[in-house]
Amino acid sequence: MAALLEWLLAGAAASIADYGLGMGFGLAASLLLAALLGYDPRSVAAAAAAAQTLTIAPALASHRRAGIITAGDVRDAARLIAVIAAVSTASAAATAALASRLTSKETKTLYLAGLLLLASATLLQLYAPQRRARRPLLAAAAFAAAAGAEKAVTGGGYTALLAAAATLAGVEPKKALAMAPAAKLPPYLAVLAFYTTAGYLNPVHAAALTAGALAATPLASTLLARIPERHAAKTTALAAAAAAALSAARLA
Repeated sequence: MAALLEWLLAGAAASIADYGLGMGFGLAASLLLAALLGYDPRSVAAAAAAAQTLTIAPALASHRRAGIITAGDVRDAARLIAVIAAVSTASAAATAALASRLTSKETKTLYLAGLLLLASATLLQLYAPQRRARRPLLAAAAFAAAAGAEKAVTGGGYTALLAAAATLAGVEPKKALAMAPAAKLPPYLAVLAFYTTAGYLNPVHAAALTAGALAATPLASTLLARIPERHAAKTTALAAAAAAALSAARLA
């Protein structure tokens, strides 16, 4: 019962962190469940992917109701979303296939490396000049590849990196955060498929994580409508650094 409560509360916290702050659902979940409570990062990534496949549509609907994006915004960004989804799916599948074959200690070491990479990437996004890239689709594809790998390794960071990709392609930062769920389904299904086949998905934990996430989604959209646009990079970098510190302490 205590374990179910942990996953339920983690789902609510992760939903607010991702859909409200742009920090990343899986990153928040892994900070609480993997870094703090010691669950295997692969089991957290699998449950987070399962939960998010069911929360993508409600999140987009909530963002539309909150007035952050419109159906036209998503249509205008359709090509960008397609590129991001394709590249991140290939990257997520390849990384999950590799991680499925690693030992627990090797996985936790890879998890720590992924967290440090995520913290560095988001800090770069925060302090580098925010401007449209000369080759926006290429820049978006590079960030998408990193996002897919992060999703498979740390379970999170996907939203922040995708928002960075969309910003480089000329999308307003807050709209980029709100539209990120539109590209999530294919890579999340890839991660879910590999980790489920390898036996890392616990359906009960995934259900509790999903229930918590769905309950907190309306609050998350309200929060996103009010936060400063650059806040997401700060919270992501802080969460990644905190999770890295906790993970390093566990490995020591």
